[in-house]
Formats: sequence, C-alpha cells, structure tokens
Amino acid sequence: MSTIKVGKAKEILRNLIRKNIKHPVLLLGAPGIGKTSIARQLAKEEFGSDLDWPEGNYLNVELSTREVPDVQGFPLVKPNGELEWVSLIDFPEEGRGIINFDEINLAELDVLKASYRWIHERCVGRRKLGDGWFIFATGNRITDKCNVNMLPAALNNRFSIYELECGLDDWKSWALTNGIVADVIGFLNWKPEALFKFDPERYAPEQPFPTPRSWHRVSDKLKAGLADFEILSGDIGEGMASEFCEYLNVKDQLPDIDDILEGKDIVPERPDLLHVVCSTIVVKTAEKPEYTDRLVEYATLLPAEFAVLLVKDAIRANIKVKFAKAFKKFTAKYKDIIL
Repeated sequence: MSTIKVGKAKEILRNLIRKNIKHPVLLLGAPGIGKTSIARQLAKEEFGSDLDWPEGNYLNVELSTREVPDVQGFPLVKPNGELEWVSLIDFPEEGRGIINFDEINLAELDVLKASYRWIHERCVGRRKLGDGWFIFATGNRITDKCNVNMLPAALNNRFSIYELECGLDDWKSWALTNGIVADVIGFLNWKPEALFKFDPERYAPEQPFPTPRSWHRVSDKLKAGLADFEILSGDIGEGMASEFCEYLNVKDQLPDIDDILEGKDIVPERPDLLHVVCSTIVVKTAEKPEYTDRLVEYATLLPAEFAVLLVKDAIRANIKVKFAKAFKKFTAKYKDIIL
C-alpha cells in the first residue's frame, strides 16, 4: 500500500467534508505523526470548534475502553412495562461535526463487530447519527509494534483506507501557526530526518523516540524554561536530546534578531546559525506583521537555499510576504525557484 503525507490526508478529508461524501475513512500510520490531530483540526476549521461534543463539533470514541453493550445498547423494562433501549455511548443525533474512532484497532474483536452498524449504517440501536456528522478512524499498523488487532475484513471493507507518513513541510505548516518555538523549528529545518525516527525492529519501551508529538512536548518544555538534557531526553531519547542541546548552545553565537528586524544586515556564515536566525525571524514576524517588509528584504541578502526557506516558512505562517515592498526584488533574484 502506498503512503501519503499527513497534509495530503487532511486535504482528502476536507474535500470529502465539503462535497458532503460521508464514506468512513481510516487513517493508518506510525505512532505520534498527527493522525488524531487531523480530525480535531478539521472539526475546528470546517465546523467551528474542536471542543468535545456536545459543547463542540468533535467526538472522540475509544472503542478499546468499551464493551459490547456500550456500543449496541441493551433493553431495559421500565416500571410501566414498556421496553426501552438504553445505550451507554455518546451519540449525536443532530448537529454537525466529526466522530473519530481513535486507535480503533486496539479494540477487542467483539467490540469491533458491535461497531459495524454504527460505522456502516450510522445507527446505534434505534438511534440514527445526525446527517451533519462524518465518521473517521485512526490506528497504528501491525508493523509498528503497538499491540494492535487485525481488523476483520468486513470492517476493513467499510472504510476508505489511507496509510500516512509525516513530512517536515506539512508539520511546519501546522507548527508555525500553533506556537511551536523557533528553536525546535530551526533545528528540524537543519536536520529534517530528526522529525520522526522510529524503528519498530529496534523498539524498546524504555527508549523514547522523536515524533511530531514528542517535539510538541519539547517545545512546551522550552517555553517553560526547561532545556536540560535529562528533561528533554525523556521525550526524544538521549541521542537526539544530545544533538538538540548542542544545537541550542549555538544561540550564544547568534546575532541579535531584533537588530536584524530593525535593519542591520547581519548574515551568519554558519548554516546552523542561519537556520536559527530564519526560524526566529518568522516567529517574530508572525507576532508582529509590521516586520514583513524587513523579512523579505533580509531574505534577499541570504544564500538562495536560506532565502527561499525563510520566505516559504513565512508563507506557511500566514505572513503576507507577497505584499512586501521587496517581494518583486526577491522574486526577480530567485525567479528560477518556485515558491
């Protein structure tokens, strides 16, 4: 089965939502690459809120924590003798949003079988899912050593299935608009392969490994002033934490980014320093759009690789570089490079 990038998978799901095609979709891939995040992001972007239902437009269903009666319901005789069908699971009969069967293939076989009608016919007992809801599911692959169960063929055939892989460009599009610190973005620009390093054949539970999810945790720790090797190694492993901490140490050799944004033409010669400079400029300009003209002007001073990197990352951060005074000069200088 061929793989697609996380960003492409999000685009596919968005198109299904906008075309009102309610085929259930299953996203499979390695742990920590952002499968669940896609569904929650789309709930906010397409329906208005990523809060959990009923307050918002997202319902996360973990079948691995459920039993058959939770899903199918059970009959209950009321005091007046009437028969009532009771269900213990959240089920929106109206409204709009996304239901995500998170880590679906961790569920027991009997529970998976009980979910067939929900997924295929959009019903639980006598209740019918609201027309405005879309059904997605996520899971790891058997080869990922996550103790998942093989989906029965009958359930497999109820889904459109896509296998995902993470890519730095997709991740940066998310990171630059979600508060990931410049140090993490700069490091991954410099060392793209560090975004995700997981070898199922060498996996050991006591050895953390870098994924988009674990880099998010690193970013949170850096915001809190926690940059010690011992702390970060708990998220990305000792080897990667050592490399990242060495990278952080070069910050003492950085020029003052505010000086650059105020007009000083300071261009470091070392590539690792330039990565930090570019990522920091993007983050600061996203916070203060008045620096947009200077960002593009500074890009024209850089080697081609870094000039294009700086402007591309600015576009990912929704910075309006195309309206900058120096943008024509930039495009003329790098006309052979497509943004």
